[in-house]
Amino acid sequence: MARCFISYTHADEPWAKWIAAVLDEAGHEIILQASSFRPGENFVLRMQEAASSTDHTLVVLSSRYLGSGFGAVEWTAAFAADPTGVNRKLIPIAIEPIIAAGLWKAIIRVELYGKTEEAARGLLLDAVGPQYSRVNAPFPESRISSEPSTTQASGNRTHGPTAIERAASPCSVTRMTTVGYLPRWKESRARRPWIQKP
Repeated sequence: MARCFISYTHADEPWAKWIAAVLDEAGHEIILQASSFRPGENFVLRMQEAASSTDHTLVVLSSRYLGSGFGAVEWTAAFAADPTGVNRKLIPIAIEPIIAAGLWKAIIRVELYGKTEEAARGLLLDAVGPQYSRVNAPFPESRISSEPSTTQASGNRTHGPTAIERAASPCSVTRMTTVGYLPRWKESRARRPWIQKP
């Protein structure tokens, strides 16, 4: 199971608590400011510990978070620890549509807005789960028949006759005559009248 630090701004605390509850129920270890930081502790040291000792920093991403100075310190610390994202140290969890700018454009995020609770729960658990999850999908039905078509099986063609077939056709002499051609014996007789018809 993963150890997760949830980074959020106060306005998005309901989302942060819901995310923490889902992950905690699944067995992950959660560090959440609202419940993990106790009176008398050093806030700065606790934040340093959360940022440096956890497997993932989950950012509750919203327009309010992007405008937060403290939020920027937390997510940039996670990014600096894993700039290529190979260990998925920084995982953005978007709770509303945002316009990504700067480094955010390159980081794949989970979008929970517009989803049902069940769907959002599944997306969240998959994001923190194993790096490679199983893909389950139904077998697509084939639209191509396994049997040859009647035309292909019988050898019939849908196109017209070939040039050789047209030349051998009984109508070929008639067509050739209409365009000025004569059978060979008539042509020879026209040139040499003494040749008799065979």
